[in-house]
Amino acid sequence: MQQIEVLHRILRHNLRNSCNVVKGHVKLLEDYEMLSDDKKIQIIKENVDSLIELSEKSRHLRNIVLNGENAVEPVDLVSLLNNCVESLKEEYPDVEVHQQVTGERVVRAHNQIDTAIDELLENAVKHNDSKNPQIWISVQSDAEGTIDLDIADNGSGIPEVEREVVELGEEKPLFHSQGIGLWVVRAAIIESGGELRIIDNEPTGSIVRITLPKAAPA
Repeated sequence: MQQIEVLHRILRHNLRNSCNVVKGHVKLLEDYEMLSDDKKIQIIKENVDSLIELSEKSRHLRNIVLNGENAVEPVDLVSLLNNCVESLKEEYPDVEVHQQVTGERVVRAHNQIDTAIDELLENAVKHNDSKNPQIWISVQSDAEGTIDLDIADNGSGIPEVEREVVELGEEKPLFHSQGIGLWVVRAAIIESGGELRIIDNEPTGSIVRITLPKAAPA
């Protein structure tokens, strides 16, 4: 717990403050007309924004781990998905999203399950090399007391190393994830009492299958 708090402080406070200082100086450089379109400045901006995003995702991961089961509650999965898709289309208006719902839709999930779904939807677009990026979302329930949420895309697929790290839940020096987003996804699902699987989509892309417990009847 102490290590988590120290890491959180480093990522959220020290790293973020340093990034804001760099962004401020980059803004000053942009104000010079001769440098306003300099590609090197754009590269600096993109990398600083990436570091700030990393610190934000670390906050989500910390909150999920520390709050654990205390943050699990009934969630209307379809309403949540509609909100997530709406946010996605605001940022990526050209992406096609197809949705299909069968059966029940209320699950028991961590209150940051929306962060996990946002991450999966954004990944399905950002890492999609198709000329016509598409996402298929389906919700299906069964008699076993669970509901499956599938998020499929037509990109190049999630790299094998990322799949194994997320599914096994461990990293090694020569075998590790490239970011923290999928760890946020995994933590939110595990703390919800659910399961996470990654399947190859046909003919291209990946299917992320999230299995969550149904909410008890009111």
